[in-house]
This record gives sequence, C-alpha cells and structure tokens, in this order.
Amino acid sequence: MTSRFTAARIATETTNVRNALLRVRDAMTNAGYGTSQYTILAQTYWSPVPRGAGLRYSESSWTRQTVGGCGIWNRDADWANDVVVNALNSTTRNAAATSGLPNVKVLDMQTALDGRRLCESTVGLLEEQGVASWQSAGAVDRTEWVAQIRTASTIFGPYQLQEASHASYWGQLAMRNCLRLAYNGGAVRGGSCVRVANGLTARGEPQMALR
Repeated sequence: MTSRFTAARIATETTNVRNALLRVRDAMTNAGYGTSQYTILAQTYWSPVPRGAGLRYSESSWTRQTVGGCGIWNRDADWANDVVVNALNSTTRNAAATSGLPNVKVLDMQTALDGRRLCESTVGLLEEQGVASWQSAGAVDRTEWVAQIRTASTIFGPYQLQEASHASYWGQLAMRNCLRLAYNGGAVRGGSCVRVANGLTARGEPQMALR
C-alpha cells in the first residue's frame, strides 16, 4: 500500500482530479452554461478510524476485530490518517486550487465524523453503551457512525463486506447535513464540516456546522 502514496503518484492523481474538474467545465460549456450559472462542489474524504491512541480496544488481543471489527495496528491507524486520508484530501484540495476555475468550492469532510469513528474511545457498540437500538433516544451520541470491517468473525447479520469502514446510518445523515449546509439554499459555499453538538436537528440529522 505504501507504494501507492508516493509524491509522484499523488502528483499524478492531483492532475487527474484537476482534469476531471475541467472536463465538467467543458461539458457544462457545451451545454450552454457559463461558469457563473453553476458551482462545482469538490468533497474530500472523512477519516473512518481514529489514530492508534484513540482506539478503545487494546492492541494486545483479538478484541479489536472479534468485538469491534477494527482489526488494525496502532501504527496502521496512524498511517491511514496521516498518509492515506491526507493524501486523498490534499489531492482534491490542490486540484481545485490549481484548476483555474472560479466556480469550484471545496466541502472538507476530513474531520466530520471525529468522535464517532469506528472503535473510537468516545463511543461504543450498542451493547457496550446499554442502548437497545441504534434508533433509541441518545444512540446517535453514544455509538459509532462507521460500519465495522467485516471478516469471518464479524460477517453475520444484515451486512455486506463492501460496507466496511463506510458511514453507517447516522454517518450518512451527518454528511447529508454537511451537503445541505454547503448548498446553502443555492448560494453554495465551501468550508470544513464538523460536528458541533449532541442530538439531532429538526430534520433528524446530527448537529453539524460548516466553518
């Protein structure tokens, strides 16, 4: 995996993303739209797991995977955040910045799920928190917003392997709120979307803010 995150590869992917943005511009121009008539919103990727020090299960047993569904070493969790997530997101940010397009804004989601990530010490599984259901009152504030990494030990239930480390129901609603905030009633704006409070909005979404 480390060979996929060299400076040369990051530069290549940045160019690819920039060219993709330019092709969107070309398609819109060919359809008769000027850049003042629409906004391109480039979204970054959110961190699905905390750094190693933030994982709630010990590294010295199988519990991380058999219970938490997050069977990764501390150093790998650090690398995922410090290298992978940063590389993915700097690629998007730099591509937008160097595209030359006046109508590109960035919705930065990198820290949107912080505090609610997979195996993070600030939350827990339903049974660990004494919560009957993910729909129970307060469950959104006490449980994870990211799906477990499914293997033979954690595959049972209504799950698919490809859901691993993707946002669960509450995570998806949090991101929907972020997108709603960025759309801003049509006056599109960029910024960093973060969780700002416990509880839900009137729309039933986690409390998020764009900064």
